[in-house]
Amino acid sequence: MRCEETWFPARGERVTISAWHLPAPGAERAIIVAHGVGGRRGKEFTIPSHELLGYLVAQGFTVLVLDLRGHGDSSPARMTYGDSERRDILGAADWLLGRGYAPGTIGVLGLSMGGVAGIGAARAEPAIGALVVDSSCADFVAMLREHFRSYSKLPQFFLPGALLLGRLLTGVQLERLRPAELLRSSARRPLLVIHARGDALVPAAHAQALAEAGNGALWLTDAPEHLGSFAADPQGYCACVGQFFDAALGEADVPAPGAYLSVALRVWAKHP
Repeated sequence: MRCEETWFPARGERVTISAWHLPAPGAERAIIVAHGVGGRRGKEFTIPSHELLGYLVAQGFTVLVLDLRGHGDSSPARMTYGDSERRDILGAADWLLGRGYAPGTIGVLGLSMGGVAGIGAARAEPAIGALVVDSSCADFVAMLREHFRSYSKLPQFFLPGALLLGRLLTGVQLERLRPAELLRSSARRPLLVIHARGDALVPAAHAQALAEAGNGALWLTDAPEHLGSFAADPQGYCACVGQFFDAALGEADVPAPGAYLSVALRVWAKHP
């Protein structure tokens, strides 16, 4: 793969985002890849993502792989679990639009926090034509409530105070971070939700809620951990994501959500 280092501003902010630009010759479609908490470009999953990135480029997609704010080589920033990070993805969309990619030909593959950011970005930017969301939550506080005691060692009644402290530190009301509601109030677009059944951090019920809210397709894998679906079957994951974006991007009429999954899983089934 040809790899170019690039930087651009997050939309509307003085935050610099670092990215890999992986151009495909003659490409008219592009995919933005955004990692989760503690990740960075090339390390979005429990294993490196180079096989997936190379597959997408070989399929004719230009790929823009981000370091979200506060990660990798991007500007330092407090993490907001996808709320502020959505502007990093919007900055990436602006960068691609400025290089001639037409509205509707840009997809987002968002992993965990990157998926939450992708949902928020897609709600604000109609040029984003399709979304793949892997291991993301449907309601941030609902997810936090499940783990608050074990992570903080504090009783549950301290949770409102912790959220208030988060608001003071970041300026963001994390209790309002509800990706499923964002999908429900967004313009309809092709959506594929991927989730591992064995995800102990974000239960699979969150994936079901996201797919229902966005009228999207749901692929539950048998992977045993958060963000583990790619590591469990890299070939199948590549085929599923690639076929989904190939069917979804640049089409004037949006097919029924199940059509994307049936196309993708027919390919995935060849790599059991």
